[in-house]
Amino acid sequence: MEDKVELTGKQKKYLRGLGNRLETKVVIGHGGLSDNCLKNIDGTLLNDELAKIRLQPASGLDRHEAAEKITELTDSHLIKVFGSTILIYRENAENKQIKLP
Repeated sequence: MEDKVELTGKQKKYLRGLGNRLETKVVIGHGGLSDNCLKNIDGTLLNDELAKIRLQPASGLDRHEAAEKITELTDSHLIKVFGSTILIYRENAENKQIKLP
């Protein structure tokens, strides 16, 4: 796995702005971080580069620990954890959707 280039504050702010209008694509419930859930997150990142994930109380996961684990397993950048929602970003060089400032 290659090293990730860290995003600047300006880039994260831009992505947070995009995330405000984004619908939640993945909901993590009582099944927790299953393989199927990770495949859904990976698919969303491949298509859209930006994924909004909602943690249900039934998941039993701490939101910050879950965010760290998701970014590690999907090789993505954590943009923001707000409430029970996690926003992550991973660039897709072959199908670039988002042009960062």
